[in-house]
Amino acid sequence: MTWRVIQALLLVTLSAAVSVLLFFAVSEGKGDGRRLATHDPGAPVVQTRAELADSRRAGSTVALHPQQPSGRLDSPSQRRWSEQQVEATLAGLPVDEQGNLQPGRELRAVLDTVFLGGDASLTLAELAWLQQQVIAVMPDTAGRQAADVMERYFHYSNMYRDLSGSFQQRSGVEALASGQQQLARLRRDYLGEALANALFADEERMARVTLHNMRTQMNTRLDDTEKAEQWQWLTGEPADREGDE
Repeated sequence: MTWRVIQALLLVTLSAAVSVLLFFAVSEGKGDGRRLATHDPGAPVVQTRAELADSRRAGSTVALHPQQPSGRLDSPSQRRWSEQQVEATLAGLPVDEQGNLQPGRELRAVLDTVFLGGDASLTLAELAWLQQQVIAVMPDTAGRQAADVMERYFHYSNMYRDLSGSFQQRSGVEALASGQQQLARLRRDYLGEALANALFADEERMARVTLHNMRTQMNTRLDDTEKAEQWQWLTGEPADREGDE
């Protein structure tokens, strides 16, 4: 493949790729029917960044059992998922030899399905019920860690839903880059640096590479050779030049 062909393909596809990378590819819980699938929930409850920051400055940890509002989930018909579905989903989450939850792609897939897979947010009562199931099913340390992660992702996903429209309206390389930076800050504000990196580092790196490539292709001061060098520097893959075949 020649460099001119690569250049043309990049110009056509990179803009769409960035838009995809900026948003979650959320599945609807597809599989054998035992994993979590969503339906229309009740009203969301959102904790602001300021409230989270105040809580952390005061030295408090994320609550594992938030206070339930009126309308408990005592009846199975009131729940989105059965206990068996929760247990089947949690069984795939990795835990190390010390019993610690290992956040990564598997956990991200579960979190996206639970908190972003439906048309509306979970309620606090639904979150509390899920946390209780997590602690009951998973080993002691991993269960507490998973419940903590769910609390963080609950607040992050609520804010993400509120702001996602502003990200979708962006166009142009610099506007997309600004949106990516804001999204990265949002993740770290609500999830913390370590958890955000574990869940989103690969996606964010791909977004940065894509944006850099877009800037390179739009830079009229670079010739094809320089653009090919930029491509190789970013990806480690040489771009074939015309006449090299």
